[in-house]
Amino acid sequence: MRNAATAVFFLLSIGVFTSVAEDWKKIARDTDEPAFGQQVIHVLPQSQAERIGLKVGDFVVQVGEQQVRGFGIRNFNVERAFFFVPKGGKSDYATVEGGKVGYHLQEMFRPWVAYLRGEIGTPSEKWEDAVSDALLKLHDEPEVARSEWEAVRESGYPEDEMDAFVKAYIAWRLGEPIPVREAYEKVHEEFEIMPAIYFAKLEDMAMASAQTDVLRKLRELDPESSNVSERLINAWDKIDAEDIEPIDFLSLAEKRCGKDITAKLGTYKSEKTSARLMSTNPMMGKVMSASPGSYQYYRGEVPKGVKDLHCRFRMHASATGFHDRWSSRMRIGIFASNKDQYGDFGSSTLGRIGVGEDRYGGSYIFAEGGHGGYRKAGDVDFENGIRNSEEKTTIKKVDFSRPPIQFDIVCIDSRIAAYCNGVCYLNLSFAEGINELALGLHVCGMSVYPKSFQVWELNPEK
Repeated sequence: MRNAATAVFFLLSIGVFTSVAEDWKKIARDTDEPAFGQQVIHVLPQSQAERIGLKVGDFVVQVGEQQVRGFGIRNFNVERAFFFVPKGGKSDYATVEGGKVGYHLQEMFRPWVAYLRGEIGTPSEKWEDAVSDALLKLHDEPEVARSEWEAVRESGYPEDEMDAFVKAYIAWRLGEPIPVREAYEKVHEEFEIMPAIYFAKLEDMAMASAQTDVLRKLRELDPESSNVSERLINAWDKIDAEDIEPIDFLSLAEKRCGKDITAKLGTYKSEKTSARLMSTNPMMGKVMSASPGSYQYYRGEVPKGVKDLHCRFRMHASATGFHDRWSSRMRIGIFASNKDQYGDFGSSTLGRIGVGEDRYGGSYIFAEGGHGGYRKAGDVDFENGIRNSEEKTTIKKVDFSRPPIQFDIVCIDSRIAAYCNGVCYLNLSFAEGINELALGLHVCGMSVYPKSFQVWELNPEK
């Protein structure tokens, strides 16, 4: 079993490079730039980050004991060791005091760097360039990556842990059932300490394929680095959540699609002055908009007796500006309507998915569900409506010639699944016996231009 440093974390916009350049080999050979991690995209003036010499383009590797995710946005109350890698340089560290460090980060994922460095996979000059070419396309061009990976295997590349990981990742990006458990077992068998590049993406794929056993095991390996919260684990314990075989819930919902119940959504009266009624057609206007730092919340009751449903929302979106504290975003979700039905689980959130943008980090996707507790952000850089300008301080204009963003949320058999443009980001179980559902649409610091909004009741499985 190999030992691997978990203090690695990084990605840039995959798809920019179409071939392996010597620069990548040089980066892998001569620098400590991580293959997976957090890259600094902004340093606040007069901050601790500026004091220790952190610059845009550098990489944050570890803060205290936390090595994989989430440390970029936490305020620490005690003095901690801070490990980073200057762009093009070697590992360094400093000490930071309690409080904000003062930077903005973006998650980066470069598996080809890890491979060229010998951290993952089976090295050989025979297939080095071909493997790296396929890994470069893994995220944004999964169909091409699959074809190139099959050619790599035909050249003699073995069925190692990276082969299992690549196959699972391609299946995820293509919206297919994800063999994540097989990939986890291969990786865990190979490494005494799991590389962060595997840890984080296995967690994402397990969350998208309802493999709760894998999620629990990953959290046990490194609870500080996991995106799975203790609250979510407690909810699973209470409902005795079990993993299921990978299922494409979106395809299942389309097969079981029944009557359209959009027109039957009931209005929801809220004490919140910012809440608007979701009527028979919540997309009645041409645009839904909220200024930075404020929000509009639309909510509609699902007809009683409807437990299984499929909601599809297609739209263009753009940030209206940015607030110092709140990110500009929109999200759509399914909730337990009656508080008595979810009080034991801490959250009414059965599942929701959204897209947003901040001043420095650009656009991102996030999802949470199973009574809340999990968030995944920074995975996809949208060009179709969210980011179409390098200027991050002005109101964006939307390019309506681009395809709209499509969100699908499927609630079926006490399970919730959420998709963005056909790719699953969430697939979890929730408590049985929840009989009253509500749909919610939240807009904050954005303008949302609806293309269509539909809700279908799903027929029972025959």
